[in-house]
Amino acid sequence: MNYQITSSKKTQKKCFYVLNKGMNSGKPLNPPCPNCFAVIASNEADLQTLYWLSFALWKGKKFELLLGGSVIPFIRIKDVRNLISENLQHAISNPEGLQKTVKFLQAVELREQQLNENIKLIKELKHSYAHSFFNKKMNL
Repeated sequence: MNYQITSSKKTQKKCFYVLNKGMNSGKPLNPPCPNCFAVIASNEADLQTLYWLSFALWKGKKFELLLGGSVIPFIRIKDVRNLISENLQHAISNPEGLQKTVKFLQAVELREQQLNENIKLIKELKHSYAHSFFNKKMNL
């Protein structure tokens, strides 16, 4: 698999970003942010494999073991490269397990987004209901 991890913020078609500062260090992102590394792949299939591998490592709290810094935690690019490289070898040697894990994470992520949308709608409903109650009171 051909890929590179760089601190460059140049937007590439086949790349995603890994947050490198804060308690969410290691979180893969699609839009770049000021505190991230770029992961660049040679093709879309490799990009998806790297993205979901990074996502699994982040959710599995593997990046937390690499945090340094006393005030603002951060991860070093060398550590990110090593962690992804080591785990990529395991993922490539077990493609069925990787595919199963990716499908599971995608399904759970989609369900989480749906639940968050429902929570947002419930909050709006509570606000609207309370707002209408006080508007009726004022109009009496």
